[in-house]
Amino acid sequence: MNDMQDIAARLVEVLDALDLTASADADIDAYLDARDEDPFDSDWLAAHQEVESRKRGLDELSLRKLERANGKLRERVFKRVLGQAGDDIAGYISDDFGLMFDALAMDDLEASWVFGLYECYASAALPSGSIHAKPRPVLK
Repeated sequence: MNDMQDIAARLVEVLDALDLTASADADIDAYLDARDEDPFDSDWLAAHQEVESRKRGLDELSLRKLERANGKLRERVFKRVLGQAGDDIAGYISDDFGLMFDALAMDDLEASWVFGLYECYASAALPSGSIHAKPRPVLK
């Protein structure tokens, strides 16, 4: 598995670049509605299933470490977004960051829709609609 501290640190940097304070409640509601539609919703679920399937191949100790680090990151993301934009969007973004964390921590995932998701966030954009699979990003 890849270095989870480095991955979490990079994802926090990505989170810090997002500015959700200017989003109005109506904008957030429309964004969340768009995420719940295909292709985003079905692609997200398929990517989540792929990552969860790969996690089942981890030994127990590695899985516990991964889940503990993932939980800490997701809590941090949720609290940060909650303070800027509310709990509905905080849950979605926290789920995204948890999924990205798991995918980035796994050595055997070379290309994935999740890395396209990461690319959206890394460019300070909220993901929705059609996202294409991308190769594993090089974390800076």
